[in-house]
Amino acid sequence: LGAALAERFLELGDHVVVCGRNADACRGVERRLAGRFPEQTVGAVRCDVGLYGDQEELGRKAVELMGGVDVWVANAGLSAEGKSPVREAAPEALEAVVRTNLLGSMFSVRAALGVMADQPQGGKIFLVDGTGAWGNPTPGNAAYGATKRGLTQFLKTMQAEVKGTEVNVHMFSPGMVVTDLLVKANRDNLKALKFFNILAEKPAAVAAWLVPRMRGVRGSGKYFKFLTTAGVVYRFATAAWRRNRFFDVDAARAAAATAAKKAA
Repeated sequence: LGAALAERFLELGDHVVVCGRNADACRGVERRLAGRFPEQTVGAVRCDVGLYGDQEELGRKAVELMGGVDVWVANAGLSAEGKSPVREAAPEALEAVVRTNLLGSMFSVRAALGVMADQPQGGKIFLVDGTGAWGNPTPGNAAYGATKRGLTQFLKTMQAEVKGTEVNVHMFSPGMVVTDLLVKANRDNLKALKFFNILAEKPAAVAAWLVPRMRGVRGSGKYFKFLTTAGVVYRFATAAWRRNRFFDVDAARAAAATAAKKAA
């Protein structure tokens, strides 16, 4: 999703700096985007959002490359690779999710404020929600849901803290996006994959909807939702046209049945 957002910002004439924990992946995105947009600045910085020093360096490098930062998107996220109740989850796995999603978002906002406070025009900071943000249970993925719920409260706190400044903090909800984050935890769950075919969307489509709203937003504390309740109803009403759109559930179910017969 981050790469798709960056690409859409570039399409609208902006300069961008992308980041990620994998330096090779960052450079790959940088080369691809720079090749498409040779007249605009495209930078890439290796950054583990769970380490504040990395985020501070990201801000410094972004200012060095672009002269300032108008929009900062804290979209890095981590989910449990396999669902398990808290009692059975590895402590280090729980810690990793909380460090990336919640502490990483706090670090990101702090680093962004350090850059934007010195800019006369201020800037816009965006957090990203996920399942659990509205208080719904997320059994088997407790840490993820708890962090996303925490971000909705954090948004309100930051809205209060930046009041009277030129810096604004917002949140967006991308809905279900077909990314590794979504698929890894559900690759063997045929029921979940069926729902993804109905409700999920490709990163480019989500970015095309979100970026213009992010660029044009005014005020603070806004909450953009790509997949609304009305959108969910419409997608289920047209589910027949979304069958096996991203994942061939029918083939996977047939393969599983065949394997079960052989095992018997």
